[in-house]
Amino acid sequence: MKQGTSILVIDDMDVMRNLFMDILTEAGYKVTVASTGKEGIDHAKKNIFDLIITDLKMPDIDGLQIIEAIKRNDPEVMSIIITAYASVKTAQDALRKGIFDYITKPFESKNLLFIVDRAIKSKKLKRANQQLMKNLIDQKVKLQEEVEDLSILYKIKQEISSTLELNTIFEIIVNRAADLVDAEICAILLINPESKELFIQWAHGLNKEYIESTKVPINEGISGWIAVNNKAVIIEDLEKDSRFNKRTHENYYANSFIGVPLILKGEVIGVINTNAKRLKNTFNNHDLGLLSGVAMEAAIAIEHAAQYKDLQNRYLKSIAVLAKALDVKTKWTYNHSKNVSEYAVAIAKKLGLSRKHIEAIKQAGKLHDLGKVIIADEILNKKGKLTEEERNKVREHVQVSAEILKPLGFMEDVSKIIMQHHEYYGGGGYPLGIQKREITIGARIIAVVDAFDAIISERPYRKKASIDEAIKELEKFSGVQFDPKIVRTLIKLIKEKPELFKR
Repeated sequence: MKQGTSILVIDDMDVMRNLFMDILTEAGYKVTVASTGKEGIDHAKKNIFDLIITDLKMPDIDGLQIIEAIKRNDPEVMSIIITAYASVKTAQDALRKGIFDYITKPFESKNLLFIVDRAIKSKKLKRANQQLMKNLIDQKVKLQEEVEDLSILYKIKQEISSTLELNTIFEIIVNRAADLVDAEICAILLINPESKELFIQWAHGLNKEYIESTKVPINEGISGWIAVNNKAVIIEDLEKDSRFNKRTHENYYANSFIGVPLILKGEVIGVINTNAKRLKNTFNNHDLGLLSGVAMEAAIAIEHAAQYKDLQNRYLKSIAVLAKALDVKTKWTYNHSKNVSEYAVAIAKKLGLSRKHIEAIKQAGKLHDLGKVIIADEILNKKGKLTEEERNKVREHVQVSAEILKPLGFMEDVSKIIMQHHEYYGGGGYPLGIQKREITIGARIIAVVDAFDAIISERPYRKKASIDEAIKELEKFSGVQFDPKIVRTLIKLIKEKPELFKR
């Protein structure tokens, strides 16, 4: 315990210096002596000592001032004062200035060694406590960082889990991942199992040209390497990394980079890459850990969304079969739903509606007459005028269609369009009696094209009309039954794309 422990003794009397040297050296301490305060301070500036022992009454500098000067360079050094004039005040002054203890002349060697031993043990205990506190603080900081990271990842997980729309999930992932690791670029690349290439599914910070043109063979490029090796990489500077600086196909990547594989059921389905850390900093292992956490949550969310999409498609196919069966149930309505859907989508695109709106309108067009399965064939094929009871029965198909779709939560927008497609723009329609902007845009579009296709199609009670005659009929009821803007848009489309409306 004493080996390596160094002590500086400062005393102006040769006999005292020699006495301290003999006692402490024999006890195993490494001892340095000084005859003046200045000499002692110089020694302390050049060397590190565990303990300073100085006489209180030195000829050049007061002992307490010597300790004070040495502590300015080494605050942790322990100190003992030697005095022949011990008093309560001396003790108080010494302790107030951070002196560990004092020794009164004359002293016995065992008392000296006892005080010195306590001082050294106290310093080691203090160091141990300081290290322990440092470790505890470090662990606390680390724990706080881990809690913060988990909290951030949990929030991202909640946001991802709030939707089952794949493109929305991809958008959330790249935006949140870029923010999380402070990156200018973040991209999700998925593997096309047929072409064996990686393509950019969604990106933050890349232009449309790069996104659409980038195709990375599975065994090439940095993304290909990550996918094949199923390993995450963190690179300080891609241009200087010998593994990747010669790889092409992904020349939009430069500087600091992190890439992690997207793993689903043990198989790599793609990669998430982040690049160009802001302020020209480099990514670190903490960033890598965060991105790996995002990748894990992303893979789970993608799987759930894909399963839900598959379920949606199965439901839609089943319902589409039912709708198709209705179309072929009678020659009068053959391909009617298909035509309505195509015309409606063309108008929706012309109006610049969102992808989500267009998809809902497309499905609503296909399924708008679904509820007619409850209507008897003799009513649908009747050549004469319908009775009031029969007209009411036909009107029920709107609500029946909506009821069939009601259990399918993802068809809510479609169901709403179908429910409203017999409402009149000027009021007086059914079943809700709403008008103008109260009617959803999709329903207003379906109302126009449904009537248009019916007019130019043969019915049991009348012959089909020409397109020009149909236009006149729509214009006649524009603002009354139909939205004028939709009618105008349809007429423009007929002139611009006549092939779409050929029968």
